[in-house]
Amino acid sequence: MIENYKISNSIIIGQNKILLDGEAVFAEEQDVQLPDFLKNAYRNFEIKEPKFFKMDLLCKLAFLSAELLLQKNNIAEKYVKDEIAVILSGASSCLNIDLKHYDSIVDKENYFPSPAVFVYTLPNIMLGEICIRHKITGENIYFNSQKFSPELLHSYGIAILDEKKASALILGWVEVNLAGTVFESFVCLVENDHSINNNNFVNFETYNLNKLYQNLEKMKWTS
Repeated sequence: MIENYKISNSIIIGQNKILLDGEAVFAEEQDVQLPDFLKNAYRNFEIKEPKFFKMDLLCKLAFLSAELLLQKNNIAEKYVKDEIAVILSGASSCLNIDLKHYDSIVDKENYFPSPAVFVYTLPNIMLGEICIRHKITGENIYFNSQKFSPELLHSYGIAILDEKKASALILGWVEVNLAGTVFESFVCLVENDHSINNNNFVNFETYNLNKLYQNLEKMKWTS
């Protein structure tokens, strides 16, 4: 039943700020570039994952979003690892790292492709980094979309839940533009209402997904 599914927690990252359930938990000056912002946030929250520094920008943003979201809600204590699904979307996919890889192979006289770069030329890798970190073995999928589509995420999420393929969803939008200069992330945790132990939840529906995402737009006007 749709009314039993709730958004229990959410995180928003954009404009060099991080909001967790609507509360600002980290911020940097606007002139700080994305690589430094992500590195500084990682260190601020004392996250321990050495592989973080090898990830591309998209993976780092998705990894950080999931890490902070799940620090507040330890889903490993509530669900079997194959009961959790990861559903993410974005517009630019991994074009940022694709361009870097292309630059390394376009010149046949100076051909130097890097396996460490090539591995991130698929957006699925960011799903894998999240799943490995949190030992998630449930379904995971990435949708390429021109813009944030709450209808797409909601319809697919509901299908997964109704078909009993998952009991919880890590679901949202993670975007880094081609130049790596514009970024935003909105990721939320969707659960059945009997699993939620806080008072921040709202119904899992298109309207509420869009309403939470709009906080990113508000951040642009208040920065």
